[in-house]
Amino acid sequence: MKLIKQLSLYFLLATIIYPSSIKAQNEARINNNHYKNSLGERGVTHLFYSLENKNYKTKWELLDGSRYSVNYHFLDQDGNLIRKYREFTDSITSNSFYKYDQKN
Repeated sequence: MKLIKQLSLYFLLATIIYPSSIKAQNEARINNNHYKNSLGERGVTHLFYSLENKNYKTKWELLDGSRYSVNYHFLDQDGNLIRKYREFTDSITSNSFYKYDQKN
């Protein structure tokens, strides 16, 4: 009987989690973005996604390891970016807020 309860819980969780993870895994998305700026600095941005395929966080870093930031993205109910909060290694923080008109 205990085994049946455990299996039932397993299948319930699999039903809830599995469809979302399949959707996220089957859609193409950017995971890393490498760049070189006009000063010659080289860096990379790593993108993190939820199971619903929403980009909720990025980590930007210089390839020499001298500086990085963790960036948190806040979305509205339609999936639009409404706020980006950044925390840099040198204790600087920043907020960017976004508004959309009726046409988005």
